[in-house]
Amino acid sequence: MDGEKVTMARPSKYDPEQHPQWAEGLAKLGKTEAEIAVEFGVNVDTITNWKKSHPEFLVSLKVGKSAADVKVEASLYKRALGYDLDVLETTEYPDGGLQVKKTTKHIAPDTTAQIFWLKNRKPDEWRDKQQTEITGKDGGPILLNNLSDEEVERRAREILSKRQ
Repeated sequence: MDGEKVTMARPSKYDPEQHPQWAEGLAKLGKTEAEIAVEFGVNVDTITNWKKSHPEFLVSLKVGKSAADVKVEASLYKRALGYDLDVLETTEYPDGGLQVKKTTKHIAPDTTAQIFWLKNRKPDEWRDKQQTEITGKDGGPILLNNLSDEEVERRAREILSKRQ
């Protein structure tokens, strides 16, 4: 050992029996990796290292995140379309009696949820920025060689007026 450098690493806090299941459960609740790190009492870099060195931990995180994402997607879809909600209404009478009545409340579709859904699912049709391409005759280039600034402006206005 003469002349050799010996480095000692701290023992890992990783517990293969508990951490994967715990991470999956926290991810299903929508916790971020930073929040999961706090729950484990480690730095978020440790979570990153555990994902690299413990495949079962990475898979558990992915499963948990996927389950949370599916719930949110379903809720967004439901909110975009609107839905009916069963509500229990309780009436208390002066004599101490109670009446419980089940009613159905309609939750109207949410325009913001619809827009969000469509922008993400059909971005070519629903993006905010629309692109318009102007071409010359038969799809060729617009030739502006040797034209005065006034002539270029006149032709541009002419082309744009035909597009409207």
